[in-house]
Amino acid sequence: MKRKDVRPDYQVEYGEEWKPEKTSKWFWVVLIAIIGFLVAIS
Repeated sequence: MKRKDVRPDYQVEYGEEWKPEKTSKWFWVVLIAIIGFLVAIS
């Protein structure tokens, strides 16, 4: 039940502020995931 309350508040409060940060954050998350995946393979 807490998740449902946090989700809309988070998007409304940090909607504009999160957009630029979200892009760079997801870029790093994907980059680290790819590197970790390549390391796991080798």
